[in-house]
Amino acid sequence: MDWIRYTLRLDYGSKTFDVFIDGELLAFDIGFADPSLMGISRFLLSSGANEPTGFDSFRIQSANPLFPDADGDGM
Repeated sequence: MDWIRYTLRLDYGSKTFDVFIDGELLAFDIGFADPSLMGISRFLLSSGANEPTGFDSFRIQSANPLFPDADGDGM
């Protein structure tokens, strides 16, 4: 099985998110389906009926994992 790293960067201020696959930007500024969301309330992982699902870790953090804020100015 080949591992794929999925990263979602959620922006609750603009109600948008970006999708990265193995560190590469795939899609950006996707609007939330429910703009009233103020945080992550659940997580669901599933696969097809005849497909195995491998899962290694799940992490929620406030720091941006792809573009660190080196000077601490929030940008």
